[in-house]
Amino acid sequence: MSQFENKLKAWGQSLEAVHLPRWEELPDFQIYMDQLVPLINEHCAFLKMTEADKLLTPAMINNYVKLRIIPKPLKKRYSRIHLAYLLVIVLLKPVLSIQDISDGLKLQVMAFRGDYQAAYNLFCKQYERSLHHIGRLAQGNHDSRHMIDKLPTAMMGMHMATLSVASQLFAKEVLAILHESGEPLSRRGERNRKGQALNEAGQDPEPRK
Repeated sequence: MSQFENKLKAWGQSLEAVHLPRWEELPDFQIYMDQLVPLINEHCAFLKMTEADKLLTPAMINNYVKLRIIPKPLKKRYSRIHLAYLLVIVLLKPVLSIQDISDGLKLQVMAFRGDYQAAYNLFCKQYERSLHHIGRLAQGNHDSRHMIDKLPTAMMGMHMATLSVASQLFAKEVLAILHESGEPLSRRGERNRKGQALNEAGQDPEPRK
């Protein structure tokens, strides 16, 4: 197995191990901003490509409140519903606009007749399935099947968004590993074409360095 395949496999294993906190696992007491931000960032850390990436900041939260994307905090304290909203926003904003995420959340909650807990828990289940599916593909398991629950059509959009995020992560990780190797992609392509031509001619390609 090549170094590239080993690194991609290790990444796939880490992705398959991701667990998103369900409603009942979130703090059942109100917390302040300085507690909320690191908690959300920790749960969503797998989205970061570099340490410099900022997933959620106090300024972002204040902006979401001003735009009425999330409810206002009560005396500067945040509850489970705030945590759930923010987790979904951070998890989906790599592929959707904030307004689209807000509209998708409303549809999902409406489908559960206002049951935020059920809507959020299903979202986490869908998101994990997408991540784990891509994680297995990264490990070379091309027989991996992506399980999709029987969902109302209005809820399929959010589900497809989770698969889109997972696929984007896969693409970025592949490119990051290639760039990390220090070998220009054009040179890699030329070497692959040369090796293919030699194989067709019945000659041994040059060994990889």
